[in-house]
Amino acid sequence: MKKILALAAVIFFITSNTSVRAQEKIHEGKIRFEMTFPDTGQSSYLFEMMPKEMIVWFKDGDTRTEMQTGRGKIAMLRYAKSKDMYTLMNMKGEKIALKMNKDLMERFKDSLKSKKAEIIVTDETKTIAFFKCRKAIATMMFRGEKKSVEVWFTKEIDNLDLGEYKVEGIDGFVMEMNIADKGLNVHMLCTSIERMNVPESLIKIPEDYKVMSMDDLARDRDKDR
Repeated sequence: MKKILALAAVIFFITSNTSVRAQEKIHEGKIRFEMTFPDTGQSSYLFEMMPKEMIVWFKDGDTRTEMQTGRGKIAMLRYAKSKDMYTLMNMKGEKIALKMNKDLMERFKDSLKSKKAEIIVTDETKTIAFFKCRKAIATMMFRGEKKSVEVWFTKEIDNLDLGEYKVEGIDGFVMEMNIADKGLNVHMLCTSIERMNVPESLIKIPEDYKVMSMDDLARDRDKDR
C-alpha cells in the first residue's frame, strides 16, 4: 500500500510538473505516454496495479488525463483558467467528481516538500515520436530528499498548453522522464502526439457525476461509519 501511495504522489508530481512550450503552435490534440516500472517484478501484485499508459487530451489549455490501473480507470480534468482539477471516480456505482482547487493542490505539493528544480541541459540529442529531443538533468527536492531526474524535451512543439504541467527551467515539452521514489522506479515515454478535434464532452464533467470537495467526501464517509 505504501508503494501504491508513493506512485500516486510520483504521478501527481509528474502530471503537475511537465512543461509545454516551443515553436509550432498546437492547441488541441491527443498525447500518449507509455509507463514502465524498471526493477518491479512483472509477476508482482504491485506491477499488476500500475498504469501502463497515460493518455492526455488537450483543448485550449484544458486537459483530460486517463490511466488504466489494476483497480480501474483514473480520469483527471484540469482547467487552465480556474486552475481547478477534478478526479472522476465511480465508487460502487456512486459517481463523484472530486475537486481540488489551486490552493489545495499547492498545499499537496508543499506536503511533498518539492522545490524548484536545478536544470542542466546537455548536448545529447535523440528522436522521440518523430520529434528531436535534448537531454536535461533536473535536480530537485522531493519528499525532503534530493533527486536527480533524467528528462528528454523538445522545442519543436509550441504551446501544447497543458495548464500546470511544467518542470520550471526547461524550455520545452517533456517527452521522456525517469523518476524514482521510495524504491519505485517510473519511466514515462511519449509515444505519439496527434493533432485532432477534441470533443467538448471529453473535457467536461459528466452530468451524472456529483461534484464534491475533499471535505464533502470525508463528511460523507464519516456518516457511513
